[in-house]
Amino acid sequence: MPYWGIGNEVYGAWQVGHTTAAAYADTCVQYARFLKAVDPSIKLIAVGADDPDWDLEVLRRTSGLIDYISNHQYYGTDDYEGTVASAVQVERRLKLLSSVLDVAEGMARPSAAARRVAADHRIEIAFDEWNIWYRGRERPWEEFYGLKDALFAAGAFNAMYRLCERVTMANLAQMVNALGMLHTTPDQLILSPTYHVFDLYANHTGRIVLDVALQAEDGAAREVFSADVSVKSPGRPAPTPKMVNNVPYVDVTATLSEAGDRLSVAVVNRHRSETAALRLAFTSLRPGVMTVHKLTGADPLTRNTLEAPDAVAPTRREAGETPEVVRVAPCSVTVLEWPLAERVK
Repeated sequence: MPYWGIGNEVYGAWQVGHTTAAAYADTCVQYARFLKAVDPSIKLIAVGADDPDWDLEVLRRTSGLIDYISNHQYYGTDDYEGTVASAVQVERRLKLLSSVLDVAEGMARPSAAARRVAADHRIEIAFDEWNIWYRGRERPWEEFYGLKDALFAAGAFNAMYRLCERVTMANLAQMVNALGMLHTTPDQLILSPTYHVFDLYANHTGRIVLDVALQAEDGAAREVFSADVSVKSPGRPAPTPKMVNNVPYVDVTATLSEAGDRLSVAVVNRHRSETAALRLAFTSLRPGVMTVHKLTGADPLTRNTLEAPDAVAPTRREAGETPEVVRVAPCSVTVLEWPLAERVK
């Protein structure tokens, strides 16, 4: 299926041809009508600005013609807490955009032609640029990512899993070298900690997201923290510092394989020094032997570099029977996997 993004970040002065939301939306409508006339199956992505005023104006004017609205978010500082807390801000901004979509759908008054196109049509979110970006401020914009950046990526994955009914497309920016999760030289390939998170979530979590209730058993387990998650991106004005409050130390999602025969629980422990203790209640599920995939390290600032390409690397072990309490290391991403005795339908 073909996808077509109509413009990129045209709300910003760093873009050639930047403009207002109304002017962009009117141009977007023209492109959308021509593109759909050529190929009715094409999926169109309108420019979102992570700004409710801009996004609502674009959605209102393009009603019935677009399939996605984009959202771009970059974070990262030298501060550990500020980086890992940014995943919570990712989720809050995506929730805000989802609420703007709800409002826009309630306001929609499409034309007769647009109604024919938009029958049973729901606009979704394309989170089509996200990453850590703060070290590589000069070209070629290379970032050698560390463990703390991987914890951010895992938190972003958990956020997208919880919002999967709206966030149906997402793209890390970028893949190789420039802000890349992969680094190459003529004779070397470096897998960043962020790459290892992608591997864990792509290959060891499922496609069906389950509801998870995380209940704290004591005061320590209910602790939260606050952090400044502002980031300065090249070519853009410095943002107002943003303090994000009530960031939980432990973040959990659960998924089921598409075939219904494998259960996965992904856990991010953001605490810098304390182990998290999890008691798992499976209700009617009957899990088999537990496999533990873990990404952690002694120092959350450790990076994978040309000189030390495996400084942060995942481990895998079969734990056998699931213990009463699963202990999750500090500064870690852990994926627990079980085969199920009976397939879930």
